[in-house]
Amino acid sequence: MNTEELNLRTKTLANACIKVSILVPANVTLGILIKDRLLNSATDLAVKTRGLGMSQNSEYFANRLNAAAEASNSCGFWLEMIKDENLMDVNLINPLIEECNMLLALFLQASKRVKDKLE
Repeated sequence: MNTEELNLRTKTLANACIKVSILVPANVTLGILIKDRLLNSATDLAVKTRGLGMSQNSEYFANRLNAAAEASNSCGFWLEMIKDENLMDVNLINPLIEECNMLLALFLQASKRVKDKLE
């Protein structure tokens, strides 16, 4: 997967999470918190992934990969909270959680490869 494809993939996930956050009930205090956190983590993931293309050296690239992994993990966590609290249909949420998990694995694997080259 090239950088452009990865950027599109994380941007698509961010768009889907934005739409999910619109549908999360705002009349529940927990819903308000989750909406805010999901928006932050999903858009942060897309921004951090976009920054991977600007990497200047291997150490910087590894740090950016770790930051993207954290954002992916955070996004998945907030989606799981929506699922656990029954705030939305699980059939809408599960594919997004799976995508977060796949991206997390991809970032961690890439980070490990870069770190191995640095040692």
